[in-house]
Amino acid sequence: GERRLYNWLYYQQTLLKGNVLSQRQIHKLNTTHPLLSEALMKWLDPLDSWEKGLQHLTDYRREHGDTLVPSTYATANGFNLGNWVSLQRLARKGLGKADVTDVQMKRLDDLGFVWDSTEFAWERGFQHLVQYTVQHGHAMVPRNFSTADGFKLGTWVASQRVARKGKATNRISHDKIKRLSNLGFVWDRLEYSWEQGFRHLAEYKRQHGDCLVPSVFTMADGFQLGSWVACQRRARKGQGTSRITHKQVKRLEESGFVWDYLEYVWEQGFQHLME
Repeated sequence: GERRLYNWLYYQQTLLKGNVLSQRQIHKLNTTHPLLSEALMKWLDPLDSWEKGLQHLTDYRREHGDTLVPSTYATANGFNLGNWVSLQRLARKGLGKADVTDVQMKRLDDLGFVWDSTEFAWERGFQHLVQYTVQHGHAMVPRNFSTADGFKLGTWVASQRVARKGKATNRISHDKIKRLSNLGFVWDRLEYSWEQGFRHLAEYKRQHGDCLVPSVFTMADGFQLGSWVACQRRARKGQGTSRITHKQVKRLEESGFVWDYLEYVWEQGFQHLME
């Protein structure tokens, strides 16, 4: 049909530019059937426009190192390259008014064209997170952390948490959630921080036999356990910025946690008195 003719014409144009067509073939194209002439008139202008877009994209890649053209980007001579790139993505999906042929798609692929910018951006963030876990041994990325190449990994990590809660337009798929979880991704920073403190408290009890942590006590790895313990006491009273759940209160009590240190000391003295 017409689409097949379009692909064939585009291929002829490529051959013509490469000086592959013979003079006889060129002559036959110039004196061809009216149907072909009509198709030529219909498609040559769009083809020329497409070639201009590809050339601008090639120049952009040479200058920037990639084909991730911002949607509003225009070249120095006013060519709306960002819009042109968007049209190619829509055309590949069969959307919009533009068309893109298999040959054109291959040429774009050869140039490193990004068909799905959202997916590409996610994969880029994931690879940065993989590198972070290799270097640091965990995936607890600080909020303001940026990689050496300027990628805002802390912001990206935070956006994944928001997306999982369904509070963003860029929802996250189950597959991506699984990939992040397998990497040791921390979905709930507060829960993670609490568990970190609880593990240190359990280690303290193993070493000292109780949970009576001095207020200024710091673990060997630098964790300020004394401050964490004081924070749990304030949270149970509804004081401070931290919050504690009923489940967390129960786990602390089962471990022998002392909620009121002064009351505990008084009771210990009283017991000695009775003895």
